[in-house]
Amino acid sequence: NCIPYLTGFIPLMGEHFVSCESSAVLFMNSLWGACGNGDGIEASFCAAVCGRTPLAGYHLPENRRGNHLVEIRTGPVSIHDWDLLGYAIGSRLPAHSVPVLTGDFQRPGTIQLKAFFAALACAAGTEMAHLVGMTPEAPSQAAAFNGRRPRGEMVVTTGEIDATRAELNPHAGDRIDYVTLGCPHYHADELRKVAEYLDGRRVHADTRVDVWTTGPMKYMADRAGHTAAIERAGARVVTGSCPSSRGYPQGVRTVAYDSAKQRHSARQETDARKFY
Repeated sequence: NCIPYLTGFIPLMGEHFVSCESSAVLFMNSLWGACGNGDGIEASFCAAVCGRTPLAGYHLPENRRGNHLVEIRTGPVSIHDWDLLGYAIGSRLPAHSVPVLTGDFQRPGTIQLKAFFAALACAAGTEMAHLVGMTPEAPSQAAAFNGRRPRGEMVVTTGEIDATRAELNPHAGDRIDYVTLGCPHYHADELRKVAEYLDGRRVHADTRVDVWTTGPMKYMADRAGHTAAIERAGARVVTGSCPSSRGYPQGVRTVAYDSAKQRHSARQETDARKFY
């Protein structure tokens, strides 16, 4: 489950947590003010056994201050907008920075932030960000930096977004062997949208489609009839894993994704030649 914050694991502001999923760490640090690092599987098991974790990283208040100012001039609205924005920022951000986001954006919802944080984390290794007016520790830009000057500044325009889109999707026109959706795992509402899109359609016989989610979300989709609708169309709803840990089907040469995170990690996970 790479969306534990949507299935009941909700550390509160000031509480300390241990997790190993990049977007989850960003989400809980940045939106709730809980304190944790991307510790990895081994450290997570150790913390579960002994009830302790090293007092380091974002468990320490002084490390949670913003250090890089990011002005957004793109007006992101959709999940896709926020996904591209996260990758565009992360691609230009120094590794492990704590960006402070200001500028032209309306308050994003949970699903937009899920995509944004996942893309930002995979592109830059970011584990903490301040969205001014949303992050508990950033009611203002000054509070986010806690009196310090930013180490660096950047402005994100539509030009950077267009360049990011071209970088992530350089190919066109080929038959797609494999479509993999839900990285991070899909929320129940995203499963509903897939079901509505596939209603009355049929997946091509030469193409495999996997839709990844977690157990509680699939349960809700089952009850609502959305799982059945997706699978009637020839796709599969999959839980308990993800492409990065389960691997990709053998013989796949062209793959299509719905997230920058999955696209970013795909080259290490599959021998496919073209990515969309």
